[in-house]
Amino acid sequence: MKNSQKGFLVPLLIIIIAALVIGGGVYIYTKNKSVNLLSDTNAQTSSSVKSNIVFSISNDTLQVLRNNESVAKFVLNSEAVAVLTVAPDVKPFITDADVNFDGYKDVGVLTGIGYAGVNSFYDFYLFNPTTNSFEKNAILTGITLSSIDPIKKQIISTYKSGPGYETVIYQWNGSTYVKSQPKKEMASIPTPKISVSGMSQYTDSDFGFSFWYPSGWVTKPAPSQQYIVLSGGTVVKTVVVGPANDPNNSIAIQEFTSSDLSITDNSDCGPADGCGKALTHYFDPSTHAWMTQNHLFEGSISTNVANVSTNTIGGLHLLRGNARFGDDVIIPLSARNFLVVSSVEVGTIQIGSLAKTITASDPSVATPVSASEQIKAIQAEAKAYGVQ
Repeated sequence: MKNSQKGFLVPLLIIIIAALVIGGGVYIYTKNKSVNLLSDTNAQTSSSVKSNIVFSISNDTLQVLRNNESVAKFVLNSEAVAVLTVAPDVKPFITDADVNFDGYKDVGVLTGIGYAGVNSFYDFYLFNPTTNSFEKNAILTGITLSSIDPIKKQIISTYKSGPGYETVIYQWNGSTYVKSQPKKEMASIPTPKISVSGMSQYTDSDFGFSFWYPSGWVTKPAPSQQYIVLSGGTVVKTVVVGPANDPNNSIAIQEFTSSDLSITDNSDCGPADGCGKALTHYFDPSTHAWMTQNHLFEGSISTNVANVSTNTIGGLHLLRGNARFGDDVIIPLSARNFLVVSSVEVGTIQIGSLAKTITASDPSVATPVSASEQIKAIQAEAKAYGVQ
């Protein structure tokens, strides 16, 4: 009887242990977090368990161990670290993807973002079990990883591009990837009809933007003078909006275009106001991020990821200018086209309320806030400018 019980209990225990492993996943705990090596449903993940690979992420560093020995260490570059300060929800590393379908987990390392984190770009390093090392793949560089199809052995990369999205498929043929041509999909976003008492909307269809202003004000083209001295491109048009009987108490909107993806504000803000000699904003294609250069009076230049935490109701970034008293803001409509909003006379009128209402004519360029939030912002502008 005892022998028959033993013969029954041993298989039973094996079945129970197997059920726990399959049902619950195998978690290997590192110093900083746990990694579920059986979180995927495809069969390749079992090989990852056999390979005894453990990932440990701490801040900007990923440590990879195999059989308790270090096989790789990945450290984010300074641009990616800076990106995480303005887009903290972006994953610094991807450790749960087998991108060449050999059963071993590979590693994706963040290199930058686009559209304020809508796109996240990674370089991928493939694990080579023969050399016990991770090797950077020349094709999976700077890509957005949207999904993996283990049946078709495809990497699908979908990312926002201009007024829509593009999808690229990387087909694994057993030794390398075959990259497809981008497939474009235009975004279809309904534009809500908005009306606020005492307020009117100005639209410039040529440059592609609009803003709200008090109905009692007038809008008119301005002379060729630059209210804010700019360099790095060309001012193609300036619009002035304000009270008809008080032209100096008005707001100027300069339309600026640049072939080198940058704009420099040469306003006369000084050290007393905490400003440098000039301020440059530019788009960095390699990191897909907006950058800011502060040209200091002693001649040095400080470069940082731009603060894109404040946006208009149209989802466009409000970048700080270099005028005294915070008297101008810079709004990118694209990597090449910018709006510079300032007062005609420094310090005579508050510009932020009007700038907040700027939207792109094509709403898919950026994601606008809800119609109710737009109305609240326009109503706040009306109150700020004394609309009864």
